[in-house]
Amino acid sequence: QRLLQRTCDLLTQARAYQLAWIGEPREEGRRVVPRAAAGAGRDYLDGLHVTWDDTPSGQGPTGSAIRLRATRVVRDVAGDDAMQPWKRAIRA
Repeated sequence: QRLLQRTCDLLTQARAYQLAWIGEPREEGRRVVPRAAAGAGRDYLDGLHVTWDDTPSGQGPTGSAIRLRATRVVRDVAGDDAMQPWKRAIRA
């Protein structure tokens, strides 16, 4: 847990990401549960619903990264169509 938290801390401090989080894929419900986070807007993760299935909540960067086993970084949340299901929560 400390390693996950330190990773998020470093990403927000050294790389200037506004928010960095690491999630754990759970087989039950194919949900992604946040395990560590750092940066502004961490409360955004409280109501986050991300999956790694074929539903719209699984088509974003996190679900795609898990299914494809590839890293996915979102540099422009507003301009990334894959972020559509979460844009309202991001603006709040």
